[in-house]
Amino acid sequence: MSRENGNSKNGFEPLYKPVMNEVIQKIHDGVYRPGRKIASVRELADEYCVSRQVAHSALHKLVELNYLYAEPKRGLFVNPALRPGMFYRIALYVNEKNPMRNAHLMYKIYEICLEKNCDVILGSNYQTNDSISSFLKRDTRFDAILLHGIVDEKLLKEVRNFHVPYLVLGNYDISPEHPQVRIEVKPNVRAVLAAEFSAFKGKKIAALFGKADNVGLELEAGFYEAVKASGAETSPDMVKRCLIDGYTECLELFSAHRPDVLLVLEALRPGYRKYCQLKKPSVLPYAIGTVYSKDMVQMEDEFVDRLIFLNSDFTEKAVDGVRRFLERIRQEQET
Repeated sequence: MSRENGNSKNGFEPLYKPVMNEVIQKIHDGVYRPGRKIASVRELADEYCVSRQVAHSALHKLVELNYLYAEPKRGLFVNPALRPGMFYRIALYVNEKNPMRNAHLMYKIYEICLEKNCDVILGSNYQTNDSISSFLKRDTRFDAILLHGIVDEKLLKEVRNFHVPYLVLGNYDISPEHPQVRIEVKPNVRAVLAAEFSAFKGKKIAALFGKADNVGLELEAGFYEAVKASGAETSPDMVKRCLIDGYTECLELFSAHRPDVLLVLEALRPGYRKYCQLKKPSVLPYAIGTVYSKDMVQMEDEFVDRLIFLNSDFTEKAVDGVRRFLERIRQEQET
């Protein structure tokens, strides 16, 4: 089937999508009631002036997304678990960050939304000129918006213009009026790193950190406490806050110090790798790299001796926050 559609706001979209969206809208508006039979393929094709193949594709997709179910020889029916007033669609928007770094979190969010009969639509402006406003203007059929990545008051001002409930996932320096799932970073980081550093008593430990936002400052505080608790040594000039990927900071660090151990956060491992590949130092510290999920600790990295998971409970708390958020939205719709 051709994907060209002259009426699409995007320029290209499957031909069945407008039909599918209209059916979703009618379920939302109560035209198609839960448990009731909907129009046939022929009727939909005639109503929207499309081929029967296009109408069939739209209905097939709606069955796949759990809006409809098929009864042999009887037709298609609206999922009785759905309620008017909801689209059963959640937007997960990752702002200015590579969504692939949050794959574990995204999958967990997808699972909890699936339990609530909701589909998750991922949005991102990573390495594009897009914006959250343009993303939401293309499709406004959302019951809620989940926000992650770089979140600030400017972004939230854009989101509020669409009058859709939203939830911020992570620790951000934003007004308390914005609903936010926060986590306690420092205690967990301290506990994990103290255990890791216990083998390096009396040794010099350096670290590559990101920007000094709320999470970054808590990470640093946990690091300093862990070094002290383990009997190791460090100093502020061996703890680098990296502006990009960490390469420049590696040059600064290793020109002035010879640390025995280096802690490298996940996002900065490319910069450390670049330093090792380009400078080919004869002596390297014992490198400990962090990962975003337990499933990643078994990966191999040529320049990292050990991968660890800094268990901040963020994924678990984010998922629990999303669950309670969706339940509140459903309850508000029912009342």
